[in-house]
Amino acid sequence: MLPFLLIGGLLSLLFSELVLTISFAIGASIVVALTLIPMLTSRLLAIPWRSRVDRFFPIYWFNKGFLKVNEGYKSTLTFLMKIRWFFVVGIFLIVGSISFNIAQGLPQEILPSINTGQVNVFVRFPPQTTLATNRRVLGIIDEVILEQRKQSTHLLRREDFYLVQIPTKMC
Repeated sequence: MLPFLLIGGLLSLLFSELVLTISFAIGASIVVALTLIPMLTSRLLAIPWRSRVDRFFPIYWFNKGFLKVNEGYKSTLTFLMKIRWFFVVGIFLIVGSISFNIAQGLPQEILPSINTGQVNVFVRFPPQTTLATNRRVLGIIDEVILEQRKQSTHLLRREDFYLVQIPTKMC
């Protein structure tokens, strides 16, 4: 319960609505499990009379069929215990191949891409470029980015940054 409250950064944005809900649900279930359930169990176990509901014919036939299914299950488990290594290897191969096939279709990213509106631009100038030239080129880049932002809602599609290398002719 407490670790959810200590999450910061991007994960806190994702889970902020759920943190209090999970915390209160866990707290309420602990209170019910420690107080209400033991009290109700002690009350129900103290009842001395028997209802004889097991003699009612639909329940009687259900119990009879359930006992037959239980015996069949018992004999199946006895057979499987005789060939347990073959069975365990078979189950391992089946579950492994299904898991591998399912894993191929799962996305490989931990968190989905979130557009925060930030743009990171890395600029590499040739050696001995003056500060005035740096500022002029970065001003041009700022204008291009702001103009693109006005024209479209999606400035960057898949990448979060561009690497800009300034040729020596521009400086």
